[in-house]
Amino acid sequence: MLASIVNALYSLVDILYLAHFRSGMEEAGRGALVAGLTVTLPYTMALASFGVLVGAGSSALLSIRLGEGNHEEAEKIVGQTIALKVLFFLIVPIAAFILMEPSLRLFGATDTSIPYATSYLRVILLGSLFLNLGFGMSGLIRAEGKATMSMAMMVVGTVVNMLLDPIFIFGGFGMPWIQIGGRTFFVDFGLPRWGIAGAAWATNIAMSVSTCMGFVYLCSRRSPVRLRLARIRIYPKIAARVFAIGLSPALLQVMLCFVQSTFLRGYRRWGGDEADLYLAAVGIIHNVHIFVLVPTASIATAAQPIIGYNFGAGNTARMMSCLRKTLYATWSCGMAAFLFLMAFAPALTRAFTSDPEVLQKTTWGMRVISAGFWFYGPDFALASYMQSVGRAKASIVVSLLRQFFFLVPLVWFLPPIIAHFNGHAVDGVWYSQPISDITSSIICLVWLRRVLRSFPM
Repeated sequence: MLASIVNALYSLVDILYLAHFRSGMEEAGRGALVAGLTVTLPYTMALASFGVLVGAGSSALLSIRLGEGNHEEAEKIVGQTIALKVLFFLIVPIAAFILMEPSLRLFGATDTSIPYATSYLRVILLGSLFLNLGFGMSGLIRAEGKATMSMAMMVVGTVVNMLLDPIFIFGGFGMPWIQIGGRTFFVDFGLPRWGIAGAAWATNIAMSVSTCMGFVYLCSRRSPVRLRLARIRIYPKIAARVFAIGLSPALLQVMLCFVQSTFLRGYRRWGGDEADLYLAAVGIIHNVHIFVLVPTASIATAAQPIIGYNFGAGNTARMMSCLRKTLYATWSCGMAAFLFLMAFAPALTRAFTSDPEVLQKTTWGMRVISAGFWFYGPDFALASYMQSVGRAKASIVVSLLRQFFFLVPLVWFLPPIIAHFNGHAVDGVWYSQPISDITSSIICLVWLRRVLRSFPM
């Protein structure tokens, strides 16, 4: 959970600094810079799906093999993860560079926001190998049961990112929009102000540090499964199993990309002249929501190696006990997130912006979307179980249920209906999220009850 919180700080800190950055380009449209960062989200999610396909499948399979006591195949899984990550890095960024601008327009970028988006992505793509390897090795280390080391990798990377962000974005250190005793809390080093490109360089350097830590640990005797040079290759049979397990979370990542781009296109279509303001609001909301939902998601993630290990060892009683506790814990965390955001949405928004229009739109959207959070428990628990025990097809269905079968149609068809009643079609985009959350969670709860009854304690 701590590692996930730290990981969420990466993009949260970026958008916090960039929301207060001003440049000559910003005159082209209010909120255009943050809107530019926002529209990169579907793009980076699409690229990350390749890493998730390898990383999530490898981590789940590693836990199962360790539970079975198959140490040799566990070493092969670790070596193959590195090989596949490097292979994808050699192929994916080239296509991403070529398709960048048309993809961004497809994902909802406006004419004023696209220069910022391309400036950010060009730099991020240069360091995509470190991003993939860093997150991949963190997942493997967590699957070994060494959550503290996995957390340490993310903590060090985040601290480096937080230190470098103001230097690369503003050319100094501190927060230039904060004043203490009438003085600005900022030390100007006189360095170039790189803006959104600086945030990307800070992220790349931070992830390279995390990646180096992961390599050192996996090659050391402290790791239960050591990374050996001779094992770094692709094993077709193991790779097929990894892809089968990892397909569900990878498809979820693609669906999230599709859903996010549908959202952003909706704001661009219905937002009119205020499209950049809506996109900026969505960017702030997304990062705050990810941060607040970290306990819910990380509990489900932390349960996977326990469920997978006991499934491999044949200990169904302990596996079901873990699943029940996962359901109760994720449900409680979702409710806490809902109550927190309903109470503190205005205060959280003011940390990012002083623009009254962006403030109003962000506060409203943050509260509306969070209305479905307290239903999240069954979704997270069921998805965690299906992925852990290697039920790839069922895991895919769970992953697609909320993000595709309910949310996308609502985003398409609800705005015109809402416009008929209150004249504000864009409100329909906001409402679609909690409606889909509640509907899918009810279905997942019924499904989860059947799973729990099939393995009596």
